[in-house]
Amino acid sequence: MKTNHYLLCIVALSAILFHSCIPSPDVKVNFKNDLKDDSLLNDTTGKTSNLFLQSIEYGKATHIFTKIVFPAGRIRVSSSEKEFMKGEFKFSNKEWKPEILYTEEGDTGNITIEPRNRIDNINFNDNDTCRWFIGLNPEKKYSMEIQAGACKGDINLENFNLLDFNFALGAGQVNINLKNTSVPKLEISVGAGKATVDLTGTWKNNLEAKIAGGVGEIEVHLPKEVDVKAEVNGLLGGVEADGFIKRGNKYINSTFGKADYALHLEIDGAIGKVKLIRE
Repeated sequence: MKTNHYLLCIVALSAILFHSCIPSPDVKVNFKNDLKDDSLLNDTTGKTSNLFLQSIEYGKATHIFTKIVFPAGRIRVSSSEKEFMKGEFKFSNKEWKPEILYTEEGDTGNITIEPRNRIDNINFNDNDTCRWFIGLNPEKKYSMEIQAGACKGDINLENFNLLDFNFALGAGQVNINLKNTSVPKLEISVGAGKATVDLTGTWKNNLEAKIAGGVGEIEVHLPKEVDVKAEVNGLLGGVEADGFIKRGNKYINSTFGKADYALHLEIDGAIGKVKLIRE
C-alpha cells in the first residue's frame, strides 16, 4: 500500500479537525493501566448516566462477522467467559444507546453494534459519559471491523480465532492485543493519537498487514520466531527499529527467509513516529 504523501497529510489534517470537534481523552495518559483500574460503571462527570445491559446467550454459528461502531469515550472489547456476546453500556446521552442486532444463517452469524446516530454526528463533550464494554466468545471464528470516533480503547483479542481484523480510529489512543491470534489479514488506521499493536505469540500462517497513521505514534510489537518485513512510507518523523536491518524504506530481521512464516507490514505515516519492537 503505497499512499501518496500529500494524501496522508490531508488525512492527518482532517483527523486534527475531527479531533477538535469531538474532544478525545488525553492521549498521554497510560490508558492501559487506567482502563484496568477504572470500572466501566463509575465516572466522575456528575451527569446522570444510563446503564444498558444486553447479552446473546447462545448462537449456533461458528464464523461471526462482527461490526462495532463506537461514537466517542472509552471502549473495551475482550473475551466473554459464558455468554456468546455480553455487553455493558453506560452513556449520558440516550442517543448513544447502542442498537444490537444478531442474525444467523447456517454456520455464519452477524453481530452489529452501533449507535442510533452516525458516528460523525456525535457531539461529545468532556463532561459526557460513553463507555462500552463488549465481551465475545473466543471459541468462535471472527471477521471483525471496529470503527471508533474519539476514544481510549482497549481491544484485547488474545487467543481469538481471527480470520481478518479491521480497526479505524479518528483520534485518541488504542491498545490492540492480537497475541496468539495468527490473524492472516489486518488493517489499522489512526487519524490522530497513538496505536499500540501486539502481534507476538505463535503464528500458524503468514500475515499481510496495512497500518496507517495521521498524526501521532504507531508502536508494533513483533515476535522473534517469524520473519518480519516492514515497509514504511510517507512518514515525516522517525522510525525506531532496534534489531532490524534497514534497506531503503524497508526493515527486515537479520534471519529473514529462514522461518516458516512471515509477517509483511505496510506502514503509512504522515507526521509522527513508528516503533517496531521485537519480543
